Amino acid sequence: MLGSLLVSAVCACASDPNKNAQDAYHAELTENRKQEQAAADEHSEAKLKAADVRQANATPPEGATDATKWRVEADAKVVHERAVVKAKATERLEKANARLNELKNIVSRAGPKATTMSRESIATVDTQKAATKRDIDNLDQVRPDDWKRAEGNLDTQLDTLESYVQQAVKEVDKFK
Repeated sequence: MLGSLLVSAVCACASDPNKNAQDAYHAELTENRKQEQAAADEHSEAKLKAADVRQANATPPEGATDATKWRVEADAKVVHERAVVKAKATERLEKANARLNELKNIVSRAGPKATTMSRESIATVDTQKAATKRDIDNLDQVRPDDWKRAEGNLDTQLDTLESYVQQAVKEVDKFK
């Protein structure tokens, strides 16, 4: 009896280093994701500040008519709005991508232990990420009369991406 108790105690201690290593790996991945997300916040903030500066610096030429002044101000507002939307969308995409990278690393390290559903969920996220990135990249070509529709579609794309990421998280958590 004492011998079997001793053997199980030794086995329990032997498995702890593996668990500790796995926990440390997951903590490192989480920290990397948080750093990537913080960088996304900083990029977005810098883009928003640059858009504010561009709008503030948009001045009509000397001696411009009231109509020209009004057009310059209106154009500056449009450019500013588009820059803000693009910066915020890019931030959301970068944050989702950071989480996706973390999940990919977990699945890669898990090897055959990773479920097929987790791999499929990650592939779905990748596909949605590519579609969302394409929409963000195409924002500059959207005509003014299509802007609100394009902005709404982009929000829907980002919401879908984020929900797919959450689904992938759930799938990965099943074997993690």
